[in-house]
Amino acid sequence: MSFVPNLCTPAQVFVLLETIHVLFRTFFPKRERPLLSRLKIFILYALLIVGWTTVINYSCDSSDNHLVWVLVLIPSIFGMFIWNK
Repeated sequence: MSFVPNLCTPAQVFVLLETIHVLFRTFFPKRERPLLSRLKIFILYALLIVGWTTVINYSCDSSDNHLVWVLVLIPSIFGMFIWNK
C-alpha cells in the first residue's frame, strides 16, 4: 500500500473507511454466501474503491475542498441504505 501516502487526505480517509467496510462485509456477511460469491463481491468492491479513490484524488486538485469531502461520504451513505435492506 505504498500509494496511500501519495493520496490527498480525503482519499486516504476514503480508502481506510472502505477497506474496513469491505473486510467486514467479506468476513461477516449479513447472510451466508458461498466462498466464490464472497470473493466476487470482494473483487468488485476493490475495483470500485480504486476507481472512486482516483476520482476523489483528482478532485482534490480543485479549489473546492468541501465537494471532495462530500464525494468521500457518498458511498458510505448509499452503503447504509443498501446494508439495511
